[in-house]
Amino acid sequence: MAMTDVLRQALIDSGESYYKIEKETGIDHRILGRFVNDEGSPTGKKLDVLCDYFDLELVSKKQGKKKGQTSGKK
Repeated sequence: MAMTDVLRQALIDSGESYYKIEKETGIDHRILGRFVNDEGSPTGKKLDVLCDYFDLELVSKKQGKKKGQTSGKK
């Protein structure tokens, strides 16, 4: 799942109003609405702010694998 999809779902699942999130993050509620409706995406620092707000962290899928090690998935 893409990072923006995870963030979009966090916004939806939070049940918080875009106005409340705007007051707490400084990100305009219209930007949040367009993002949830897949009509645009926040960029740069705004993405960082939203990830912090929802306590999300970007982690590499390859983290912890050693050279030559496979995931075992088929």
